[in-house]
Amino acid sequence: MGKKRWDDLTLEVHDGVEQQLGAKVEEVQDCPGTADFSGVVHTKHGAVFVKAVSQDEHSQTTARAEEQRLNKFLPGTAPRVLWLRQNMNWAITGYEFVPGRCARLQPGSGDVRTVVKLLADLAVPEVKGSLYFDSLGARWSIESSWRTLSTNHMHRLTAWDRENIAQSVDMELYVCDVLSAGTGIAHGDVSESNILIDRNGFPRIVGWTWAARSPAWVDAAIIAVRLVEAGYTPEEAESIVSAVPAWAYASATSLDAFAVALLGRWILKSRQPSLTDAARQYAQYRLYDAPGAKHRA
Repeated sequence: MGKKRWDDLTLEVHDGVEQQLGAKVEEVQDCPGTADFSGVVHTKHGAVFVKAVSQDEHSQTTARAEEQRLNKFLPGTAPRVLWLRQNMNWAITGYEFVPGRCARLQPGSGDVRTVVKLLADLAVPEVKGSLYFDSLGARWSIESSWRTLSTNHMHRLTAWDRENIAQSVDMELYVCDVLSAGTGIAHGDVSESNILIDRNGFPRIVGWTWAARSPAWVDAAIIAVRLVEAGYTPEEAESIVSAVPAWAYASATSLDAFAVALLGRWILKSRQPSLTDAARQYAQYRLYDAPGAKHRA
């Protein structure tokens, strides 16, 4: 981003915060993220978390507008959307500031049990208002990661990916139907960086912009891969997330297909090789080593 455009964005963020809180901006702490600007903005009246995206990014700005409308249906532990300010250039969203440190998922961390308990509390099979959210199945069906990879990005695939690509495309189609039938709400991108734990050990998940209607087990299945990335074996990871009651409602075939579909999405979109490697390791476990896998194959 050019300096003038960055200066314009900074001015918009400051103006928006000062109008909402009635106090001058005293400090800004930048935070990494996918938005053009993400950070904690401090004033004498308190702090807010702010994200700003360019109006050129239509999918991003549309999602921010929907987030403001749907925020009331999210779990009580989700940060509240305080305002959305839009002009010709920017969409700027102010959120409740959630203090805390990022969760640690490495083996031996006491945070793992805390995170699993939080996911168990959030994994509600039927959530009031879930029908107002986009279906995760419909969203994934439109994007079709494995079909995109098979036609335009074969160079990104390993030999194993290429050997199994026809099966992966079919499994992606299958799981989209499964996901479309869900009536819960999934965060869809749970990770160490968006699970914050305060000084009293209370956890909250932030970053709900892309929340979607889905089966209640989805976030537990995503955390399983994150646990593999953190150093657990796939079998250990599944043993941990099985403490989420909704996990028992997922069929083995659905979990297989979800793992494969998630791998495709992260090959296509993730810039973290360790995450893609963990997703591949987990998908291979589901297909070949999980209980009953050889029979399903």
